[in-house]
Amino acid sequence: MASSLSWPDDCLDVRELPRNRGSGNVISLMLESDSVTEVFTAFGRKEASSEKVADEAIAQVRDYLKADVPVGEHLADQLLLPLTLAGRGSFHTLPLSSHALTNIDVIREFVDVPIEVSDCGSAQRVTIGEPEGVSPRDCG
Repeated sequence: MASSLSWPDDCLDVRELPRNRGSGNVISLMLESDSVTEVFTAFGRKEASSEKVADEAIAQVRDYLKADVPVGEHLADQLLLPLTLAGRGSFHTLPLSSHALTNIDVIREFVDVPIEVSDCGSAQRVTIGEPEGVSPRDCG
């Protein structure tokens, strides 16, 4: 798996649990930078080999790195409410998940703060409120 991402073997931490703690597997991959840590996870299931589960997590990492955005899919979900309560903010992310879009719809029902989503090539910019000096349509 490390070779699929060109990561050195010392980046791996394999933990095996006793069988009585469950028969499934899970893989979590963490990318750490100065400003954010992104976590990518895939869960085993009966119809999927452990290699398939690992490939799913690796695909998530590759999509994130290819998009060259600071905020991943799941962090985007989590940033919506705090930025709305703060009254403004913006971030670039991968295309929003259906969960994030539902969160936006629910937030709009309760809070009167504009939330705009702009396409920026393979990424999206989410603008909440009116951040100073930034146009909601600005992809830069």
